[in-house]
Amino acid sequence: MSSPVPSWLSRRLHTLKRTGVLTLIKEKNTDLSCLQLKDVISYIQFIKTLDLTGTPIDSLADLPVLPRVTNLVADYSNISNCINFSSVSTLTSISVKKTPLSQKPHYKLSILLAAGPNIVKIDGKQITQVLVNRCKSYPPYVSELVNRGWMAEYPCPDDNQLAELCRQYDVEIPAEEDRTEIGLEEESFPSSESCDEDTDFDTLAQKLWNQHEVMLQKKQALFGIIEEELSELIQDESDFGDRVATLFRSHGINVSANDENSILEAINDLCKRNDHKVPAYSP
Repeated sequence: MSSPVPSWLSRRLHTLKRTGVLTLIKEKNTDLSCLQLKDVISYIQFIKTLDLTGTPIDSLADLPVLPRVTNLVADYSNISNCINFSSVSTLTSISVKKTPLSQKPHYKLSILLAAGPNIVKIDGKQITQVLVNRCKSYPPYVSELVNRGWMAEYPCPDDNQLAELCRQYDVEIPAEEDRTEIGLEEESFPSSESCDEDTDFDTLAQKLWNQHEVMLQKKQALFGIIEEELSELIQDESDFGDRVATLFRSHGINVSANDENSILEAINDLCKRNDHKVPAYSP
C-alpha cells in the first residue's frame, strides 16, 4: 500500500500540471522525499520550475531526478551544499541567495561543477567566462565529489589530493582521466622558455602595454560587478603580473610581479629605448 500524499503537496499538484511550476515558498513541512511517492512520481515530468524559497530544506539529497527542470529557486532556505545536484542537471538558472551555501567560498564553482554545463545564471547574474574556464580546469569526476558533499576549492587540488578526496567520498577515479587544464586567457607574448636574446624588445613592449590596457578596460567595464567576480578579475591580473615579471627576468630585467609601477616603469624604459634608436638612413 502506497503512502498517502501529504496535504501540503497534494494541493499544489494540480497547479503544477497546468503551469509547470511547483511552488513551495515558506512551506515549513517541505520534504523532498515525498516527490518519490508512487502517486506523485507521474507529476515529476511537469516540473520546469521548483521554488523552495524560505523552506527548511538543507540539501537536495532526497530529490528524485527532475528531467525537465530549468529553474531552481532556494533563496532564504537552509541549503548548505551541492549534494545530489545531478538530479537537476538540466537547470539553466539557479538562485541560492541568503543561504548557508551562498556563504561558502567558490559556491558558484561548486554549483557549476555539480549541476552541469547548462547553467547560465546563478543568483540572477549571468555567469562569467572566468567561472566557466575555472570549471573546465577540473577533471570530470570532480562533479561526483561535489554531488557527494565536497565543496570545490580553487585552484583545483593536485592529483594526490584528489585521490584522497575520492577515497573519503567513495568516488571512483577513471583509469585514464584527462586532466588537461584550460587557461583563463591565452596571452600572445612568448613564455620564458621560448625567449632568447634576439627577442624584439619593441614588439615585447607593445604587447605588454596592450595587455595592460586591456586589463584596465576590463576593470572599467566591470565596475559594477559583484564582489566574487571582482576577486576573480584581480586573480587574473595577479597571474598576468607573475608572467610579465618572469618574462622580464629572462632578459635580465628585475621587476616585482606585485608592483604595477615597477612593471610600467620597465615597459616605459623599453619604449624609451625605441625612441632613442637612430633612424635608418634614407637616401
